[in-house]
Amino acid sequence: MRMRVLAESLPKTPEKIAGAPSHGEFERMLRPRGEMPATKPAAWVWTRLTRWDVVVCAALFTAAILVRWPLIERGETLLHSDEAIVGIMAQDIAAGRSLPVFFYGQRYMGALEAYVVAGLLGFVDRPITALRLAPAMFFAAMVSAQYLMLTRWRGRGCGLAAALVLLAGAPMFAQWSISARGGYIEILLWGTLLLWAYSEWWIRTVAGPTAMQRFLFGVLIGSGLWINPSIVIFVAPIALHALLAGPMRTLRSSASVDRALQQLGTLALPIFVLGAALALNLVQTVHVENGKVVSQVLLGLLPKPLAIAVQGLAAGAAMSYAQLRWNALAIARRALGTNGPLLFGIIVGVIPIIYYVAGGALGTHAIEPALPLGFRPLWKIGETAGFLANGLPLLLGASSDRFLQLICIGREDVLRPINEMTAGLMQFANWLVAGGLVTLAAALVLQNRRGLASWLRLEPSRGSPVTLLVSGMCGLAALYLMSGCAHDFNTIRYLIPMWAFLPGLIACAAVGKGDGEPSSHVVAARAAFVTILFGWSIGQFGLWQRLGAEHPLRPLANELRREGITSAQAELFDAHILSYLTEQRCKVSEFQPFWPRLGHYRSKPSGGAGARYLVRGATRNWADAWAASGFPGTAPPETDSNLAPAIAQHLATDPGCLIRRLPLACGFELIDLKQPLAESNASMAP
Repeated sequence: MRMRVLAESLPKTPEKIAGAPSHGEFERMLRPRGEMPATKPAAWVWTRLTRWDVVVCAALFTAAILVRWPLIERGETLLHSDEAIVGIMAQDIAAGRSLPVFFYGQRYMGALEAYVVAGLLGFVDRPITALRLAPAMFFAAMVSAQYLMLTRWRGRGCGLAAALVLLAGAPMFAQWSISARGGYIEILLWGTLLLWAYSEWWIRTVAGPTAMQRFLFGVLIGSGLWINPSIVIFVAPIALHALLAGPMRTLRSSASVDRALQQLGTLALPIFVLGAALALNLVQTVHVENGKVVSQVLLGLLPKPLAIAVQGLAAGAAMSYAQLRWNALAIARRALGTNGPLLFGIIVGVIPIIYYVAGGALGTHAIEPALPLGFRPLWKIGETAGFLANGLPLLLGASSDRFLQLICIGREDVLRPINEMTAGLMQFANWLVAGGLVTLAAALVLQNRRGLASWLRLEPSRGSPVTLLVSGMCGLAALYLMSGCAHDFNTIRYLIPMWAFLPGLIACAAVGKGDGEPSSHVVAARAAFVTILFGWSIGQFGLWQRLGAEHPLRPLANELRREGITSAQAELFDAHILSYLTEQRCKVSEFQPFWPRLGHYRSKPSGGAGARYLVRGATRNWADAWAASGFPGTAPPETDSNLAPAIAQHLATDPGCLIRRLPLACGFELIDLKQPLAESNASMAP
């Protein structure tokens, strides 16, 4: 206070001494680090957190586990092959057989989830409970973090509203919040922490983050890259916000640039995004076509080596111009000096990746395939736009019917029927949720129209929580539309991270503090808020009623253990689940995998057989089931049945190759052959 009085007592002369700071600059120099500016944006409330908030966090964490427990307890019914891989990894970790860095067979999803599952195995009776409880714990931590973040941004009412949205949640999200599928839920927690840390260390303070804060921020980014590359979904809105808060101010100091952006108006941001997408398309495009990855440089106009050389020359010319025009090297040195701790934190966070790559270079293990990461050609986003449009009812709807239909494609249905009253109530709740979300979206836009318009015009500002969260939602949708790895409708799961942004937006609309002014739309928004909570709760109840039966492959897994069958091959998605359900007493490797994950299982079976196969008998044509479902795009790989036709063809040409056929449970047969079947490489890895 004394320093501020001293600053205000200085004489205000009309002339400024050369090199001396202005009155405002002098006051900022005297202000202690971390003190908020005298005029902070009204949209950022910055509520002080107290011990009671810690108590509320603990209560929310417990409530999240309790709310999800009915689904955890019935967790075996919807066991997925990817979850089985995480379970197998956890079994290996707990037994000391392996210490994996990444998801088996894929080097882009870290093994953190598997280590947590392994740690829980000694505390629960059923392995499936540990497999469900681990992601549920990350979800519970995310609920608590969202409460604290939204409380800081907009007050406790907003924080509690966001937590309630997460606890209720659409049925698809409720199931995914307990699904160990490779870091999808963990990345929601990491993304929430990134958004909160950015707001505290960059937006709230004038002096900027300390070196330690930059380092910790880098650790969050780096470890997030290891857990799941979708951390970029959270880095992108932060980068856009930082651009508007700093460099855009400098850019608009040019009269010509400012005039051009003013003429574009609210189209400035969309045009900027479109231009960036076109530039990325020129660098490289990636998409999946007929099951194969297609990668092009410079749109395929030149042979790839020549196109890369042209890009190198263009990059060199651009760097030379930047050096001559703006002394880019000096700017880069200053930026490196300021952000050195952040870069070091990223390096620390990706130590598991560094360890993995170094081990691969030294030959201690093979480098496994990765997703076809990259941007698809803009003229091919019609496919992903269709996925997005058809996926919104699954992602946000109260009825779980379409979601269950999607995840049961390729496997026998063991879902329990629900009575007509519950089915009708779920459909009614679907319409309630749809109407509630539309109402809340309209209220949010009306409440925050000035801030959103400023954001679209690329005006330099510190924005608001709403613009930051809207940036995240729009960025997520844009990245999905342009994603090269969104190759079939099953990839709608890539939009699960929307649940890190959506609760805050719904809560902000319900609380009604937009642009720092009272809102006349609060009553309608709060009624819609209650409506969607009710609708989603009905949906979760309906989902719970459909579950409870054992997995359709459980009888077969039990028989494999009783018969002492220790190894075999099976269709891709059967192999993962059977290995997990038998606790790897029968190691079932994949036949002709498009993405090998259990290759280390392959060994010659005992008993004189050259190969042993677990084959379904009369099977449903799942490709036809996919077409009849109305889902867009080509059928996913789990609808293919390659093994039974391959064996039938082989025995037709060489009947003497058969050693024995043993009928098993679930309509399967155990078939021993003298020689293994020929397999083609169907991998989608680039």
